[in-house]
Amino acid sequence: MTHQTKTQAGQIGASAPRRTAKQRREGFLKELRASAPESLKRMWEASRRNGTDKMSMREINAEIAAYRKEARQKRKTTAAPLPTYKPTKAELAAIRKGEVAIARGEYVPFPFEH
Repeated sequence: MTHQTKTQAGQIGASAPRRTAKQRREGFLKELRASAPESLKRMWEASRRNGTDKMSMREINAEIAAYRKEARQKRKTTAAPLPTYKPTKAELAAIRKGEVAIARGEYVPFPFEH
């Protein structure tokens, strides 16, 4: 009697040869690409055209960090000034009168005004 492997004896995987991990991964990725939405396929194609499909995670993270840093700097330098309000003479007089009253201790906190 000659020695037979399990595959030869028909016990495991007799119908098809066993695939390597690399072959299984490639098959999975092929199925994934085929079932992807068109929008994602267009993004992948654009990435291939401009070369970003070859970037490592370190390069991607560096690009993201640089973009965020630039965006923060832009927000700091281009922030619109807060609107200002110039009180009228009557309002300034009322403010001063209130400040004097507060300094003397003659005021009632807002929720308890009479």
